[in-house]
Amino acid sequence: MLLARALREGVDAAGHDFDPIMPRYKLSSADVANLAAFLETLSADIDPGVDGRDIHFATVIGPDADPAEAEAMLRTLNLYFEWMNRDTEGDTKNPTFSPNYRSNFVSAYRYWNLHVWRLEGAPETWRAQLEAKYAEQPVFASVSGLVKGPWDEIGKFCDDKRMPCIFPNTELPTPGEGRYGYSVFFNRGIPLEAEALAIHLGDQENPPARVVQLHGAGPQGKRPAAAFAETMEMVLEKTEVESVEYLGAKGLRAALARHADAEALVIWPQDVDEAVKVLAEIGPKAAMITLPSSSKDSAVAAFSPDMIARTKLIWPYDKPGSYHPRKYRIRGWMHTRRLDVTHPRIQLQTYYALTMIEFGLMHAINDFYRDYVLEIIEHEAENELNPGTHPELGLGPGQRFASKGAFIAELAPDERVGYRVVSDWIVP
Repeated sequence: MLLARALREGVDAAGHDFDPIMPRYKLSSADVANLAAFLETLSADIDPGVDGRDIHFATVIGPDADPAEAEAMLRTLNLYFEWMNRDTEGDTKNPTFSPNYRSNFVSAYRYWNLHVWRLEGAPETWRAQLEAKYAEQPVFASVSGLVKGPWDEIGKFCDDKRMPCIFPNTELPTPGEGRYGYSVFFNRGIPLEAEALAIHLGDQENPPARVVQLHGAGPQGKRPAAAFAETMEMVLEKTEVESVEYLGAKGLRAALARHADAEALVIWPQDVDEAVKVLAEIGPKAAMITLPSSSKDSAVAAFSPDMIARTKLIWPYDKPGSYHPRKYRIRGWMHTRRLDVTHPRIQLQTYYALTMIEFGLMHAINDFYRDYVLEIIEHEAENELNPGTHPELGLGPGQRFASKGAFIAELAPDERVGYRVVSDWIVP
């Protein structure tokens, strides 16, 4: 096999020796066969979404996405695309453009085009909508995005199209490590929060003897509840965990009435604002009440001082006041472009997703292959590009979750940010 000869002996297909600097490898026949099989899975032609002038991207917005968050994300995306295209126009048309630089790299320049894919209806209808939008205009990749519920249907579409979907804002990423899938996430979402909470309880000197977890009937309730119960069984097998599913505000009121004596209440709402309103109204007497990170703002506003003192959050983001140099540069970029930073985390995460695509394409030059760009992103994610949303962001080959842990926090109305971190970083 020519590949085996090249790798082992350093001889090309015509029988010429490679330069001595080219390493030789001691590979078995099985290793060479595996490598050849992997190479055959890679793209042989330039991937869809790219032509001689333009490169097309999509961003996906789910039907239940908060309109204000979606608008903040889109403002950030549009400004970044405008900025990139102005640079492209200047670099390719400026009379002082370096002839040598142009001759080497001008073929890599493309104008960025953004297509907003707004989904409607139930998740089981999304695949057909995505197929129709892709057929109308294929895109090279999906960048950022905002989906309140599970990413599953979109993730399957990305995998089937072999299309990178880079750092969407979603609370329920595709379950599992998703090894070598085409969707890349900030973290594992609410199930990560559930596992971190269980580990935190397991580390306590006096863990609760009984925990009641109430969860909504949809995936935002069921998935973290299952992850919490499974992890508790591993770390606190003697602690009784009772899981109770409820439906809507009426169901939550009934569940709270039945479990008023619970030592510890863990709640995974399907609708966070609805659950916080019911909790504030009833005022359960549990010594500990735990809620997901998304409840922070509404809980601080609605809970009594007594309930605030007994409520904990799982916090998968960075501590307030942490220093990330790039965060200030990004804020400066937004300020100079008069971008209203109304939703800092969404907008900073969106900027990070855009940075990953920009750096991926910069290194790929004019090799517009999705697998190659995704591989570059795996390497670039851990460089000094953190926008300040998470303590650490980094990927390795095949990894699809850039942040791996969470803190435990308490509500703190006296703090500007409304919370206070009270634990170390917990990595399940």
